[in-house]
Amino acid sequence: MSEDEVMRFAWTRMGKVVMRDLADEILIRQAAAARGLKVAPAEVDERVKELAAAVGGEEALVAKRGVAGMSALRQQIETELLLAKLVEAHGRVTDAEAREYYEAHKATFTTPTRLHLFEIVTDEAEAAYQARSRLAAGEAFEAIARQVSSAASASSGGDLGWLTLDDIENPVLRSVAATLKPGEVSMPILAKGKYYIYLLREVSPGETKPF
Repeated sequence: MSEDEVMRFAWTRMGKVVMRDLADEILIRQAAAARGLKVAPAEVDERVKELAAAVGGEEALVAKRGVAGMSALRQQIETELLLAKLVEAHGRVTDAEAREYYEAHKATFTTPTRLHLFEIVTDEAEAAYQARSRLAAGEAFEAIARQVSSAASASSGGDLGWLTLDDIENPVLRSVAATLKPGEVSMPILAKGKYYIYLLREVSPGETKPF
């Protein structure tokens, strides 16, 4: 990402600096270093004092910011001050420029849908269908996975954790996972020479952060 793109990404709106996550903090610090911009400890002290006075003290400020102590707070504020200096040096980004960047890089602001998946994997079709029948009869997925599954996930009851569809490399398995509803168990799926049964425990919907 170029310095110009960093500035468009870190636009200001209504005078308030908008920062996102740690990756953006690194970009901001890199861009500032490239321009020779620095923030003195005294500047951080002054800004901490101003912000703390507005919320009732340093402890309240740390809690409000959701950071792990004063060291993390000072680092965050230092980054904000660096960003302010970058914006000043670069020239204010207009809303129109910011929106143009947002539309061109919308994927950057999009969190994909995530699936909490469980699996049972077996080499034998008969074992897979027997497991599916036991599931239909009400037995717990995790218990059957521990007994039947040959996958590494068996020890955790078949729990694959939270995945995006792109995390599922096999197209057959991916297409099945995409059709499941929360709480639904698939029929045995033949893929990669094995039989898979998927349980979709829950879904965390994706979202695009608004401009």
